[in-house]
Amino acid sequence: MNREDSLGRLRLYNVGMGLLHAIQGIAVVALSNDFALPVTGTFMDGPPGTRGDTSELFTLPLGPAVAAFLFISAAAHLLIAGPTWAWYRRNLLEGRSYARWIEYSLSSSLMIVLIAMITGISDIAALVALFGVNASMILFGLLQEHPEQPGLFNSFALTWSSSTARSARGGATSSASTCTWRSASSPSRRWPGRCSRTRWCRADWRRGSSSPRIGAP
Repeated sequence: MNREDSLGRLRLYNVGMGLLHAIQGIAVVALSNDFALPVTGTFMDGPPGTRGDTSELFTLPLGPAVAAFLFISAAAHLLIAGPTWAWYRRNLLEGRSYARWIEYSLSSSLMIVLIAMITGISDIAALVALFGVNASMILFGLLQEHPEQPGLFNSFALTWSSSTARSARGGATSSASTCTWRSASSPSRRWPGRCSRTRWCRADWRRGSSSPRIGAP
């Protein structure tokens, strides 16, 4: 199979994957319930150093937000196979694939924000920062790929830079998960249900309710 035949098959593959991701996104929306996570904001009510009041800005429906991840992937595949095919093809022939980095900087950043919200991070400033840090980490990969010659040894300075961003992202979500578990297991801060002695909590979804209950397995 020559190169042009391979590229033609790749274009059809992108069309197929775009349609598949779109169908998956529609299915997720159709099967999701009304469970939503709050997004909060803390604003000073006085001079600097004054403890501000935290208020709920809005709620983010989890099901449609997860579906948005699939819709972003679907849009990327269809754009690659359609109006941006010439640009995508030219980059592939040069040994580069910028489109994957651009798409993943958006979809994975959304995924990280949702993971952070599930662990208890709700402040809008923290969520925006996590989105930006994760997107930067992915786009470092694009910058690393841009000046490189395929098959030759290249500097990994940008790779180490992205590792720093990855560590910050992981630290934020890990610390939130740890604090969430400690709050759940503390006698003074009881959640609905309880945590088991094995330190693992299970989300037990009540029939007919959109809110999760933490219970022992």
